[in-house]
Amino acid sequence: MALDKIIELSLSEGMRYIPFAVAGSVVLRIAKFPDFGFAGAFLLGACSLRFVGLFSVSPTCPFSLVLLMGLCFAAVVGGLCGSLTSSLFVYLRLNSLISGIITMLVSYSASVLLSRLDMPTGAEGRLSCLAVGLWGLLLAGLVVSAFCTRTFLRFRMLCARPNLHRQIDADPGAAIFVIMTFGNVIAGISGFLCSQSLGVNSIDMADDKMFLALTSLILGESVLSLVLALCSRVRVRLLGEREQTASIQGKVFFYIGANTPFLICGAIIGPSLYWLAFSGATSILRISTDWNKLFLGVSIVAVLVFTQLLPQWGASREEWTFQERRSW
Repeated sequence: MALDKIIELSLSEGMRYIPFAVAGSVVLRIAKFPDFGFAGAFLLGACSLRFVGLFSVSPTCPFSLVLLMGLCFAAVVGGLCGSLTSSLFVYLRLNSLISGIITMLVSYSASVLLSRLDMPTGAEGRLSCLAVGLWGLLLAGLVVSAFCTRTFLRFRMLCARPNLHRQIDADPGAAIFVIMTFGNVIAGISGFLCSQSLGVNSIDMADDKMFLALTSLILGESVLSLVLALCSRVRVRLLGEREQTASIQGKVFFYIGANTPFLICGAIIGPSLYWLAFSGATSILRISTDWNKLFLGVSIVAVLVFTQLLPQWGASREEWTFQERRSW
């Protein structure tokens, strides 16, 4: 495959999975919760059009109405998945991994039931990759806007530092519940948009989505960290001036608020980098599909090591201290 075709394929496939990567960034990076359940929210969102078929949608019904009904149902089932996972963890005191696995099992069971329903006529495969990418950018802007508010900043601070709940007078369990529900709502919407783009609505859609989300986030954040490391002196000077005049709580809010766009930008560019590596390994290096994920895993470890070591070369102590502080 020619290089221009590989780049075109990577961009198109990457735009298709931007919403799911944004959901993964909210759940895994912002809430800092090892959740397997948001892949189940993706699967239920992909099957949401079959639920719309229960209302006997007419073939002459406008596609925009069908799309709106599917988006609403996908958001609801995604929120239910996030609520179930966080409730099992916060209120029933189950392990975080066990809570996600239980949600995943429930999601798969519900998807099997939904897969037996009929699809609305002509309501499948009507969105292009560009349209899904634009929806992903819209959801990314929504996430950044939400976490610019003081309430969500407090919630994120509690997810990162639960022992601060007395200083800021808030409940860490409520913070996890809200952010997990919010992230899974986006995951459900991403599943619906992806099924509309692919024209496929089956139970095996979520098989490798956890690997895709993790790989995309790691690649996107690693590349952005590399770019920021090259501009570290300017960044540290700017943040250092702000740090001298800010209060302790103001500092935490500032670092968290500055870190959220970084995470979301990594989620936006990550899927395209994933498909670029996947297509390049298959087409240029002639690696079979069976060994491709192993190759990607080894490559990601190499990228992580490189991006962690590079900022130390030629960086001052102040710069590296800020890098460590930003990592949480």
